[in-house]
Amino acid sequence: MFRNIAGVVLGLMVAMGLVLVIELVGMTIVPPPEGIMSVDKVKQQAAFAELTPASFAFVLAAWTVGSFGGSLVAALTCASRRMVLAGIIAAFLWFAALVNLISIPSPVWFWVAGLTLIPLAWWLAVQVALIIRPNRPRGPQPFDMRAKNMACK
Repeated sequence: MFRNIAGVVLGLMVAMGLVLVIELVGMTIVPPPEGIMSVDKVKQQAAFAELTPASFAFVLAAWTVGSFGGSLVAALTCASRRMVLAGIIAAFLWFAALVNLISIPSPVWFWVAGLTLIPLAWWLAVQVALIIRPNRPRGPQPFDMRAKNMACK
């Protein structure tokens, strides 16, 4: 139980860290327009209208990589119910993205891509985690007598 909780917390930290770093890199490469942090709603709306597709692409990459990285860490760390617990990270990012999409005017393609790529990255991360660390069979396993050369001939 502790390992599952630690895995989810660690996954959330990794996801938020990745989103932060990628969005900061995006803001240095494609600086936001003047007035984006303005209190005046008219200036803010005008600044959001000036955002380029590259600005949206960095945010989309941040959400996708954050979902993948956080879900992968959670799926590799958690002891049981790895797919569900990794899904908590993706669900957190999905709802955070939905809040951003509702509060910040953005193009339709960004809505579709953002809300689609986050769960897709979660699924891909779980598949990679299952390749790296497959699920162990539960319960008692039959003893293979052939491995010990004890089988009847």
